[in-house]
Amino acid sequence: MSSPIIEIDQLTFGYSDSPIVLSIEQWLIDEGQSVFIHGDSGSGKSTLLKLIAGILTPQTGSISVDNQQLATLTESQRDRFRARNVGWVFQSFNLIPYLSVTKNIEIANFFSGTQIDELQQRILSMFEQLKLPSNLLNRPAGELSSGQQQRVAIIRALINQPKVLLVDEPTSALDNTSTIAFMNMLFELTKPLRTTLVFVSHDLSLSSYFDEVVDLQCLNRVQG
Repeated sequence: MSSPIIEIDQLTFGYSDSPIVLSIEQWLIDEGQSVFIHGDSGSGKSTLLKLIAGILTPQTGSISVDNQQLATLTESQRDRFRARNVGWVFQSFNLIPYLSVTKNIEIANFFSGTQIDELQQRILSMFEQLKLPSNLLNRPAGELSSGQQQRVAIIRALINQPKVLLVDEPTSALDNTSTIAFMNMLFELTKPLRTTLVFVSHDLSLSSYFDEVVDLQCLNRVQG
């Protein structure tokens, strides 16, 4: 039986000089679970991801990831914890365009503070799995197509085999065929690792891929 890997208890959060935007009484996500979060623009979806990642800290209450209460860590400790345990796929990929593809991926491993044996072999293996040609490894990331950058961003997010993967509106600029390919690719990579997947999107047609579907406006006690 799975145990919770993300635990939220009596959480409230608001930005400086602004009203509370999130108030969640309790929410548990089990290890290996895939969760689809939807809600209107401005409902706090991306804010919730930042809280789970430890980029933001709650004003009251707590968030634990893998039994670690994030608010008890210093900012640098949260950065290290996030690099080791939480991957993130951004809508805009956030690759460094002038660095090579290999360097973009290696940076994620560097910030984790861990040393992966045969890192290059792991990168090559993931390249093959995502059908990327190895001759892209030394190309500047900015020279790749959008589809190639997206797959590199997934490799970077998963290179440390994080326990949690956060995915923020990744398909908003994709056509239907590309969206289906992306979703299949995402689950093909995360299922074998039992990665807990927290996925934010406006596109409710994607919800059928997931174990749990959450309307943030129902979870959040703050009604906008």
